[in-house]
Amino acid sequence: MNNKIFSREAEDYIKNKMNICLSDLTAKIFLDAPSHLIFYNELIEFMIILEPPLEYGELDNSNNEDNKDYLNEKLFEFIKKYNIEEYSPEYFIFDNLRHTFTNYCEGGVYLMHKYREAEGWYPKIIINKNIGTRIDINDLDIEVTIYRGTSKDEYNSKEFGQAWTIDKNIANEFAFIHYSGQEDYQNTSRVVLKAEINRNNIYYFNRDESEKEVVINTKKIIKNSIILIEEKIID
Repeated sequence: MNNKIFSREAEDYIKNKMNICLSDLTAKIFLDAPSHLIFYNELIEFMIILEPPLEYGELDNSNNEDNKDYLNEKLFEFIKKYNIEEYSPEYFIFDNLRHTFTNYCEGGVYLMHKYREAEGWYPKIIINKNIGTRIDINDLDIEVTIYRGTSKDEYNSKEFGQAWTIDKNIANEFAFIHYSGQEDYQNTSRVVLKAEINRNNIYYFNRDESEKEVVINTKKIIKNSIILIEEKIID
């Protein structure tokens, strides 16, 4: 079976510009929208040439909202040419790519990560360099204790996400509270993990953010430091 969807140019844009996990996106499209492969390649190629009309400013700059409105308008015009129904699985993938793209245009990988929607499937972003200032990171201890609220399946797979926190209470909320009302999380085993990492392997930390999030290089978690410290079934 040919698992290739995107042109070489589109693949480069997805992987090396937007830092989206190509294999995760491809698998989602083959699973939920296998009859629209050409559409998604043409969508990415359209994004490559789609440019906002104004210069971006600070996050609260009115130009930013005008640009977002323009990009959304053009993307919604683009999808009208295809036989894709609103609220369909195909549309769901498009809408998440649209959301990711408008954030990328405004603030690169940083805003893609900051405004990602974690409640369901969303393009997986792979962060491999600093996306914020090192000042706050260098205020941390050399070895940092970090926590993550996640699923038992993730713990068993050892394929950990990059978003952790230095606050155990925040990890507890992500494990057992934030998503408890969603059907996909009913009767699932959720856990809180604890680990250690050198601050040189942290890509993002902002001391002023309430969630005390650290974005890490998961391959650099200190060996054998990951501990499951709490587990519950959400019912």
